[in-house]
Amino acid sequence: MVSILFTSLFISFTSSVLASAVLPAVTGVEGVIPSGMVTLGPRPTPPPEIAGSFRAALGPGPKYVTITITNKRDDPISTSHARDPNTPKMVSGNANPGVIPAGGKAEFAVPTGWIGNVAITPSRYKLTNDITLIEANYVIPDGYSYAVADVDVSFVNGFSVAAVCSCDNKGVTGCNKNLWNLGKCANNNGQGGCVNPLRSDKSATQAAPFFRPCQHAAWTYVEDGAADAWGLCQSGHIACCVGPKCAPNPKQS
Repeated sequence: MVSILFTSLFISFTSSVLASAVLPAVTGVEGVIPSGMVTLGPRPTPPPEIAGSFRAALGPGPKYVTITITNKRDDPISTSHARDPNTPKMVSGNANPGVIPAGGKAEFAVPTGWIGNVAITPSRYKLTNDITLIEANYVIPDGYSYAVADVDVSFVNGFSVAAVCSCDNKGVTGCNKNLWNLGKCANNNGQGGCVNPLRSDKSATQAAPFFRPCQHAAWTYVEDGAADAWGLCQSGHIACCVGPKCAPNPKQS
């Protein structure tokens, strides 16, 4: 997946309503991705691993895709939502600043053509450029007549919290491992984020040591495309879970 960056705080409700790139999370209201930024957007063509038979069986999705974020941590999280300025806004939900409390949930719906991301960090810290991202889009790829949902959990900028996204009750991207407990961060930003040293290294073929327990499950370096869930969420609902209590992604080692 080619990537996009966005910049606005995404409100959190207590109850429900790509190759990755360096995508800073900038606070604000109704934010859009600044011009000149590398974008996380639609694949121009399906990934190589998508066989013709799968493509034929894919079929059109619904008019809107709903994305739900559930906080299964024991503490509140802050979320920052942004979108590509050349794409339509969400059709439901709120882009104002907000916090998802422990056990809480947030939900929003997006139309065909939408491209965006949600940055996540424990609310006791400031939102920075070095934290976990949920990246998604619902666009019409080259050679298709309908939109295909795409989502990934990205640690390419850095890691703040574990997250896993599921479709049809199956984990499709992300990693529920709390990397803070598994290794030493070489560059702790002091605001709950471990800076990924490979965030702009397109030649990397494996994750840096701190991020390696989640490689290929979450996006841990620029070319870690195995973490992408292109075409696996065509039912129209992407359910993302934050925290080590989330069910593991089957791709995790």
